Amino acid sequence: VSEAQIQSCRKAYQLPPRFILSVATLEPRKNLPRLIDAFEQLPESIRQTYPLVVCGARGWQSHQLRQKLATLQQKHQAYCLGYVDQHHLPALYAAASLCAYVSLYEGFGMPVAESMAAGTAVLTSCASSMPEVAGDAAMLVPPQDTQAITQALQTLLENNTLRQKLADK
Repeated sequence: VSEAQIQSCRKAYQLPPRFILSVATLEPRKNLPRLIDAFEQLPESIRQTYPLVVCGARGWQSHQLRQKLATLQQKHQAYCLGYVDQHHLPALYAAASLCAYVSLYEGFGMPVAESMAAGTAVLTSCASSMPEVAGDAAMLVPPQDTQAITQALQTLLENNTLRQKLADK
């Protein structure tokens, strides 16, 4: 992905220079409510510097999730892009500072592989297929442990060396 494509993507979606990306259908097994709870526990300065960008089609039981995102959007700490066309995704992954995909269950976990292919650091679940997909190129957390997710987000966002090391892998 070229720098021009990344800048075009940022402009098209009105995205900030740094952000946490989560690509997932808005449904319970994707664990987005817990990711949002973990994000809300980050220090204010981190939430302002690295807002949460969620993209994905609406799934089942997404009403409460959309309400939580709306509250963060009002504070300029989140962006909800909805469905993003496949041809925009590589640039979106490449533009992100970090991809967070803490799903409870996946058959494969394509966003993990796509993030890694784009050279973006990944935070993902230590459950289901994600450890196999990520190998040693991602930080793994228990998907049901909100505090562990918060701590991992903070560690990756504050430690540029670690984040770059994972992105390089």
